[in-house]
Amino acid sequence: MSLNNELAKKSDQLKEMEAAKNQLQAENEENAFKKTLQMTQEGQVIMTINNLYKVLTVKVVENLQMSTGGGKDQKEDDKPSEAVNFDN
Repeated sequence: MSLNNELAKKSDQLKEMEAAKNQLQAENEENAFKKTLQMTQEGQVIMTINNLYKVLTVKVVENLQMSTGGGKDQKEDDKPSEAVNFDN
């Protein structure tokens, strides 16, 4: 009889341990999902920042080229303009 009681106790302990294990596995899966979601969101923010940086860099370069003569050589800008004839 004592073996049957001991077997029943061990069986109950096993069920409790399996329930605890299942709960821990569920928590682990939930934490992994949250971590993946967080990393995805952070990655999207970083990609957005990189895209904005690239767009702004292109705009700054274009503005610099426009303000310095559209890419002309400085020597071309220093040449005198052609004479205009006003005798008509």
